[in-house]
Amino acid sequence: MKFKVIRLCKDDGVPVIPTEVVRFDLDKANTILKNQGYEVENPGVMVIARRKGVSITLYRNGRLLITP
Repeated sequence: MKFKVIRLCKDDGVPVIPTEVVRFDLDKANTILKNQGYEVENPGVMVIARRKGVSITLYRNGRLLITP
């Protein structure tokens, strides 16, 4: 799957979107990320994974927000 960077955010975050239509299973992503050693929050509409000072927010539509 390919992604493209949209623009830099004011808070140094980098929003990224998939180049094709996707739907992610957030519960499955939550499990996979926990098993890979990420600290994970799953409020239902997104999954927030943190490790080594980086936070990745994953949305069901494939959009990502990566922040330091």
